[in-house]
Amino acid sequence: MTAPTNLPIIRFSTSWELYEKIIRNIYRYPDDSVDLEKEDFNARRMISDWLNYEDEVVRGICSITGLEFRKNIIDICIAPKVISTSRPIIIGVDGYDRRFVDEVMFQLIIQLLMDNTSVPYTYDVIEDWIDIFSDSLYEDEAYFVPAFALLKALCLDILNEPDRLVRITKRCGGLFRGDEKVAWEYVDTHDYKEIINTLQRLYQAIEEEYDF
Repeated sequence: MTAPTNLPIIRFSTSWELYEKIIRNIYRYPDDSVDLEKEDFNARRMISDWLNYEDEVVRGICSITGLEFRKNIIDICIAPKVISTSRPIIIGVDGYDRRFVDEVMFQLIIQLLMDNTSVPYTYDVIEDWIDIFSDSLYEDEAYFVPAFALLKALCLDILNEPDRLVRITKRCGGLFRGDEKVAWEYVDTHDYKEIINTLQRLYQAIEEEYDF
């Protein structure tokens, strides 16, 4: 696998409709619980923060893995008061948050690992991650190891921002669920570069098996 020559466009949109339909109708938040005009302003600020990193991050994660995004355009939806998801990529926000860049990085890593030009559309690569790392981890914990290893490499080897990595990992004791915390502990106690080498060998084997 070689470094990519074509990089995707990262396209952001804001979806206050998600707030309207999900939060208000299901969880019955009061009508004035979110100032959508202010949230729109905060979203523009966070997107501006991200644009300072976009090219370096996208090139970096492709270079580290040797993978290429399958999609030419990757859509990321920003919505207040919702839980972030990876498929589709929805990032939940609550006002301006400098961790927005961290979340975009994580979601793009997941996107690259799951949907790239080295695996068939119908191939479930997550099962391979679980097989590789489940000797010492439960399935839900093993799922996060590849992304966290790449996130560590990105912070240390591409962005040269160890403080960012510290901030991300500190969240393990707070906002992260138990499986994410255990996955970070695994990455911190193993050689993240060797984890990435293992992933590279995996994707190379898949590519050769399916003659991509």
